[in-house]
Amino acid sequence: MNLYHFAQNILESADIEEKLRHPGKIDYSPSKKVYSFPTSPQRSDAYAFGKKESKKLHLGELNSERDRGLLLLMFMNHELLAIELMAQAILKFHQSVPESFLRGLVQTIIDEQKHCRLYLKRLRELSCKPGDLPLSSFFWDCLSQVESPQAYLAGMSLTLEQANLDFTYHYREVFSSAGDKKTADILKTVYDDEIRHVQFGVDWMNKWNHDSSFWDYYLQHLPKSLDPNRAKANQYFDMNGRLAAKMDKETILKFKLHSSSRGRSPNIWIFNPAAELESHKISAPKSYTTVENDLIPLLIPLCKKDDILLSNESIDINTLEVFYNLKFPLPENFCFSQIDQLLSKHKPGHIKAWGKSPTVERKTSSIKQAQSSTFKLSNWKEPWKDLYSKKYQAKVYSKLSSDNLALDFSAAHYFSDIDDLSRLSQSNDVLLKQDLASTGRGCRRVFIDALEDDDLKWIKGALKRQGGILFEPYRDRLLDFSAQYEINSEGKLKFHGLTQIETKAFANTANTCGPFHHQWPNEIKSFVFHGGQHLIRDGFHLVAQEWSRIMQEMNFTGPFALDGFIWRDNKQLYFRPICELNPRLTMGRLALELNRSCQAGLLTQLSISDKSCLSDCPQDFQFKKQNKISSADLILNPHAKQFFARFKSL
Repeated sequence: MNLYHFAQNILESADIEEKLRHPGKIDYSPSKKVYSFPTSPQRSDAYAFGKKESKKLHLGELNSERDRGLLLLMFMNHELLAIELMAQAILKFHQSVPESFLRGLVQTIIDEQKHCRLYLKRLRELSCKPGDLPLSSFFWDCLSQVESPQAYLAGMSLTLEQANLDFTYHYREVFSSAGDKKTADILKTVYDDEIRHVQFGVDWMNKWNHDSSFWDYYLQHLPKSLDPNRAKANQYFDMNGRLAAKMDKETILKFKLHSSSRGRSPNIWIFNPAAELESHKISAPKSYTTVENDLIPLLIPLCKKDDILLSNESIDINTLEVFYNLKFPLPENFCFSQIDQLLSKHKPGHIKAWGKSPTVERKTSSIKQAQSSTFKLSNWKEPWKDLYSKKYQAKVYSKLSSDNLALDFSAAHYFSDIDDLSRLSQSNDVLLKQDLASTGRGCRRVFIDALEDDDLKWIKGALKRQGGILFEPYRDRLLDFSAQYEINSEGKLKFHGLTQIETKAFANTANTCGPFHHQWPNEIKSFVFHGGQHLIRDGFHLVAQEWSRIMQEMNFTGPFALDGFIWRDNKQLYFRPICELNPRLTMGRLALELNRSCQAGLLTQLSISDKSCLSDCPQDFQFKKQNKISSADLILNPHAKQFFARFKSL
């Protein structure tokens, strides 16, 4: 049979038997003719495309013979669409590809014809027949307009057929479990052939690609109507089948971890750890860029499916795999330099920054222009800078009081001239905090009657950079805590939970979540829970209510956290819930999100450390019922440069 007659017959014949007729010996003689073909393949009524989408079947329904038959009818249609698109590709590209490419297409068509016949025979045995279900034209709609063989391969071999590796493997197991060995055997046959079909695409793309990575070459030619998400199933990812198709491991991992929105306006997440400084338009030290690049993956547990993570540089694929293995939905990752590309692909939803700041507002200005009115919320208003200021916080706290004498609301003081420190202080041993200190950074303990040269240098530098310093008596801290809150646009306050903080040199280095009170000494338990109260939670809530009122007046919405600590004065214990306000996300909030992925009652810790933590971390985790983590000890960002995040169960 002449090659071109074979292809035309598939497209122009409405008879299913003609479409599935084996071509026999093919004549591959070159032709200079430009062939025409229909805008839609001819089909009989029983195989016609329906206006409605095909029925989506749940696994539980596969116990019914008819529903199994309907599922096979959908599979049959996919094979028939592939046959029609391959026939079209022969007629389109025969003059621009070698004969070996055309021979590969013909062999693939013959395989797909075999699959169709197997599905048709089996679905009829299951009391089903063509015409029982509207058939989708999705494949044709996506690929019938491709203009190059590379685009055809990217869409067919490397997307739709690659996904079929997952579907055939997964449903083979499903049908086997349902006791339907006959259908399972058919799916095994299709699966084995599909490996060769994917390899056909891999081999030819590698032959034509000379300058790019395989992944970039694939994306360059992938039709806009498709996304790499279409190259895999939700239920299962078949690594072995892809390796058998000669796809390289790095590309397989990129397919496995790729994520993008399929219609919902994605929220866009940004990590700006210098929010305090940005709020007052102070340039952050270069070290903050390293913090930002190393720790931005920690926002992944906050992201919902289809969200976007916007970063300075692409997040390392091995880091993404860590979160994928922990069963977090992965956001799509764009760099700030790719914002135009982001906007060409998505209608943006909310912008969710680590902290509100004028820098975020400036860097996302083009995104805001593309937002619909539903999502247009400001990421900066000038009055909000007061929320970051220790001076303003101290002013608010000076008005708070409680009848509970165990709560320490004693006021801190603020000075802007070094001579005021000794005049205002009633204590020799004091703790100094820069006005925009955060996470323990920018704090210093000094003895006023014995100030050393380094102390004076630090004080003068802080006054020059930030205009003032907060000071209060140094307290003998026993345990530190952080309470995570969020205030919405209606002014409603939500409490997310408590974390216990480990500190080193005033810096927050670890957040522990779960029933950490079990580890407290009896003295602390009696103090916190005396009389059925929960002194820590109650003290934080009292402060949070005041901040909620202030934030509503400022039209501020979003997350915030309160830090506090238990301290000892001689034999008396106190809880101070006014250590610090963080009007932004915190590591404590991220620690809580990680803990929520664990089984109930598991004590977990998120810590930030240097490279020393790599030597004793087994990089191990276990799951139990309902895909909840039962144990863990792993580095979440193993390819960081300086700041490593360790998550472990205790």
